[in-house]
Parts: sequence; structure tokens; C-alpha cells
Amino acid sequence: MHPHQPSATSHRTHFLKGKKWFELYDEETIARKSKAISDSNRRRIRGAPKVVDNRYYDRLSTGVCTYCGGQPITESRLCESCRDKTRKQDVQRSRRMKETVLNHYGHICNWPKCGVKDSDMLSIDHVYNDGAVDRKKIGGSGNVFYNFLIQNNFPEGRYQILCHNHQWKKRMILLRSEELPTEVRG
Repeated sequence: MHPHQPSATSHRTHFLKGKKWFELYDEETIARKSKAISDSNRRRIRGAPKVVDNRYYDRLSTGVCTYCGGQPITESRLCESCRDKTRKQDVQRSRRMKETVLNHYGHICNWPKCGVKDSDMLSIDHVYNDGAVDRKKIGGSGNVFYNFLIQNNFPEGRYQILCHNHQWKKRMILLRSEELPTEVRG
């Protein structure tokens, strides 16, 4: 990361406090930061869209949409159409990540005689019932968890696929301290 570039986290933090990046610095500092970023091989900046030049920070500093230069929504760095477009891309990326994980772990419910293969109905189950520990260690669930599994080459033995009904059934069995079917680990 370039020494004069604010991190993606710091930008989000300032944004969440209701201040825009360009409101935190005077014009001279913004010009210096923009020039430093522009002069640094025009590398991809973490948290910024892929661009050939420093349009992202130029647009950010002027308060327009960082993608198209249009009028942003109040308290946002994107206009409505760019926000909708990025939301659609996020949904597509989420689906691809989930499909990748499900395909690796078998894409079928592991409960005896179940056979559910619908991606919308399947989820990852923690075999040893340590999901809370994992969420705390990883820092989230859903896409964060799927990304963790992909980045760590799909750890074996700790995770299995169950449909949502059997996730709940497993939980009820464990709460009642009954015996789980031998085919279902956990």
C-alpha cells in the first residue's frame, strides 16, 4: 500500500462517521495525496475499482460517484445505478462462492436418505458443532466463511453439507441429548 494512501478500512471508518474522505483534508493535502497515488505506477489500489489513472480519488475528493462521476446518493460514494450494479455483482459473486464450496463438499445433504441437492436449501455444517468458535476466529459467516474455506483449500473432516431442515434437526437432537444417526458425523 502506498504510504500516502488511506486504507480501505480508514475510508470506511470515516464514511461511517458521516464524514466523506474529502472533508477530512484540506485542498493541498488532497492534491498531494492524489499526485502521490498518480505517480506510483498506477497500481491497483486496494478498495478502489480498477482504473488506469487515479479517477477514484479524484471523484472521491469532489464528492461525486466514484464509479461514473454522477450525483451520489446521500451518505454514499455511489449513485443509485452504480449501487444497484455493484449489488447485483455482489449477489452473483456470493452465489459463485457458495456453489464452489458446495461442489467441493459434494453438493448433497449428508443426512441419511435425504438427497436434497438444491443450493438454496443447502448449507455447511460444522461436524464438531464449533461454528461459534469458527465465526469468532474467521470474523464472520456467509461469504466470509466461504472465502475462508476456499482460501484454506477446503479443510476436510470438520465440515459437511446438510440441508436447512437437517441442520435444525441435528440441533434439536443435540439439545435433547439423543443419538445422532451414525451416517451423520457430529
